Amino acid sequence: KEATKVFDDGITGLRQEDGGNIRIQKAFVAFYLLKAKVLMDEKKSWKLEPIPESKEALTLASSIQAKVIDRRKEMRSDKEDEEKDLAADINFMLGEYYDVRENNLDQAQNFYSESLAYNESYKKTLFALAKLCM
Repeated sequence: KEATKVFDDGITGLRQEDGGNIRIQKAFVAFYLLKAKVLMDEKKSWKLEPIPESKEALTLASSIQAKVIDRRKEMRSDKEDEEKDLAADINFMLGEYYDVRENNLDQAQNFYSESLAYNESYKKTLFALAKLCM
């Protein structure tokens, strides 16, 4: 609980900054990813239950990362591929969340497909989709 409060305080601090700034957007993504991971690590047990706060953090990270990619396209940045790889990883994590935590295979497949839309050769996603098809 203390760790998530620290993340929430950090996110509140970032909200006071300029939300259109790409560095701030990337910081939001990093905060949300870390929050999701901490929440899942806290709840590791033999019974993998849904963690709505983690799902929300991953969803927000995915949404903001899509905006970062759009900004990189506008800037014609050489970091666009790097940003797409991160988006692929975030969507993979969302797919894995739905697969493992909620046993919602349709939603998992949607996020795995979204992951491949950002990086068609993303190995973790390819393996996860192959597992779903078995």
